[in-house]
Amino acid sequence: MEQIIDYNSNFIGSFSNICEEFKKNSNVFNYNVVSILGSQSTGKSTLLNLLFGTNFQVLDKINSGYCQTTKGLWISSNYKVIDNSINSKSPLLIWDVEGTDSLERGEDRLTFEHRAALYSLAISDCLILNIPLMNLTTFSSSNFGLLKVIINAWFNLKFEDNGRSERTKTTLLFTIRDVSCSDKQEMLENKINQTISLLWDNILKENRNNKLNLNTQYKDNTYNLDSISDIFDIRVYGIPSYPIDNKGFEITIEKIRNDLFNEILPSKYSRGIPNDGFAYYCESIWKVIVECEELNIPSQIQLLSQYRCENVKCDIAEHCEEEIQSYSNIMEKGKISSKEFATLTFRILHSNLEKYFEVAARYYLQTAQEIGVCLTQIIFYEFQKLIEKRAAKERYLLNSDGDNIDSLEESKFNMTSWIQEKMKRFDLFLLEWTTEFSPLINQFKITNMVIDCCVPDIILIKESSEGNKIIVNYNISSQRDLYNETLELYAHKIHQKAIQEFFEILLKDIIKGITPLVSEYIMTNSNMTPSQYWDKTKISMSDLHNILVLKFQSKWGELFTNLNEYTNQADKYLKINQEVALQLLIQFKVLLEQQSKFFHLYAIQRFKKIFELDKDGIPRQWIGENPEKIKQYYIESKSNAILIFDIIKKPEIDQFFNSIENLDTRIADENISFDLDTSEIPELEARAIEEMANICAKAQLLQSTGSQPQYIPWWIYLLLIILGFDEFTYIISSPILLTFILLFFTSTYAYFTGNFFIFLQIGHKLIASTSKILHGATGVISSALNSNDINGR
Repeated sequence: MEQIIDYNSNFIGSFSNICEEFKKNSNVFNYNVVSILGSQSTGKSTLLNLLFGTNFQVLDKINSGYCQTTKGLWISSNYKVIDNSINSKSPLLIWDVEGTDSLERGEDRLTFEHRAALYSLAISDCLILNIPLMNLTTFSSSNFGLLKVIINAWFNLKFEDNGRSERTKTTLLFTIRDVSCSDKQEMLENKINQTISLLWDNILKENRNNKLNLNTQYKDNTYNLDSISDIFDIRVYGIPSYPIDNKGFEITIEKIRNDLFNEILPSKYSRGIPNDGFAYYCESIWKVIVECEELNIPSQIQLLSQYRCENVKCDIAEHCEEEIQSYSNIMEKGKISSKEFATLTFRILHSNLEKYFEVAARYYLQTAQEIGVCLTQIIFYEFQKLIEKRAAKERYLLNSDGDNIDSLEESKFNMTSWIQEKMKRFDLFLLEWTTEFSPLINQFKITNMVIDCCVPDIILIKESSEGNKIIVNYNISSQRDLYNETLELYAHKIHQKAIQEFFEILLKDIIKGITPLVSEYIMTNSNMTPSQYWDKTKISMSDLHNILVLKFQSKWGELFTNLNEYTNQADKYLKINQEVALQLLIQFKVLLEQQSKFFHLYAIQRFKKIFELDKDGIPRQWIGENPEKIKQYYIESKSNAILIFDIIKKPEIDQFFNSIENLDTRIADENISFDLDTSEIPELEARAIEEMANICAKAQLLQSTGSQPQYIPWWIYLLLIILGFDEFTYIISSPILLTFILLFFTSTYAYFTGNFFIFLQIGHKLIASTSKILHGATGVISSALNSNDINGR
């Protein structure tokens, strides 16, 4: 026995003691619910105890007198006495309801009475109305007023087909207490039926005034609503007073009990609520009644179904996730084969769905299906995460199976085919990992719902030739995209390396080809003008361009066909034609700017070539030459030499390849300029002219003196300062003395270091070369002295 609803209308019961016993019953619908209503202190609790073997608290007239005994609503069961004195077909839940018309509640009693009556009607297979015979002719004390409330409440309950095929009427069982032998059963039944008919007519009249057609509420015409018997089964029993006729009392109690168990109570709970959901159902019904909301029984059943199915789903999903995650490490390490995975996942899927539908199938079918689909989606999602871990492992294996990026030959590398081959192997691997649908998915008709929910985000349907089986594999697009991205990065690196090498070779050939155009062209022809230089260079650049295009065209096509950048041979040729031309222009400009820093040297060499050589290439003899002619040679040579600077002052680089299509557009798009930096040219030109003047001055000096000026090395001056002129001339004029001094220093060094081999080697060389050095130095000094004497004259 347990109090479920307290005196203040609070739902406080947990059903822990009652429903736990019921849950042991294998048939979850195999139970009934009985409630009792009646005035206070009329023996309701006593009647329930006698009928069902319960132990509800009863009135103690001696100690307490007539007062309120049952407060709120209490529940008990006959589960423990079924096999004893009470012959019940199925377990019973018995509700003892607080008596009506109590003084203790005062004016607030009607609110609680109406709530309790509506609640009892909503949950009961059989509702017992306990009425004392003396109150049978009154409206209030007989609870006929409450009966009217019950009948009106029935319409608000909105009983509809809740997924069960049967409808069972609620039984109103009237127990008329303290009847005598003269009170015939027929008279009691007539009185009850008469009163009920009167109440029914009044209810119909009220509804007509409210313009409500009751029959339209039930489109399936299960209830005709012509009389109260269309919605309720009416049973009437007269119970003698126990002190007066105890034997008749016991006989009547036994008859009521037998009729209840054999005739009145249905074979299963009429509301279609499994025993494990009854507690939540009762709580939700009472909550709606207390909050004065419209009590819709089918809606409450659906809410109960939602609640119970969600609870079961969450419990199973949590356990399932833990089980699946326990295989995460071995999947990540690649220790499970695809066949083992298929067996494992089928077992997990089937066993967990079996646990779920074992409970969920008791409730509203549509709700059970929808939540079952959610559970299936969760399970498949966990399987998908396992496959993602295994796919990550496979990506690593495929990337390290010998196709090392550094070992690939760029010359034979085809990026598109390489990526396609790798992705094909990866896709074939993914197709091996499958899971078979559990038969329960088809049994509960959720196949299409699962497919709509999980395809294509989680699973993909795989064709199967094994009868009606549905086998799926998994959508691992994230891993596939990641692998494809990795392959593209690898392929791009290989391709970029090949392109880099291609351009290195191209630029090497370009520089090799254009270097003579800058240096040799300027030097080979002393009379070449800037316009002649640019014309000749343009022809040479065009020839070089054609040679390079022919050489690199094939390699260019191999490199860029992989990128699908060019659609045909004409496009390939056009691009290589343009690229080679652009690189030629850029490198020529760079080389010309680099060489322009040495143009003054080129100018001087060109000046010397013209000034110092005659037309036959024979050096000019300046001794005895006419000074005016020397001056004329100088002017002509200088004018010709400084033409070199006009080459860079008026460049024509951008006119080399005017015939190449769209080259100008590309140059403009890439913002390439072929203007040369000429800021240093004036300074270089001035230095060149100064050097030319010095060369001419030397020629004039030679013409006037007959000899060239001699320059004394700096070290001669240093020795003269240290030794003095006379001492220095004495030493260098005596080779034996100089050799002795050098040998002395060498032997001293050998003595202190112990390396006499060096002494012998150096001594030998000194003796051999001293004479040559001294004779050379003597000649230099003598020539210098003679020259100074001549200049002094």
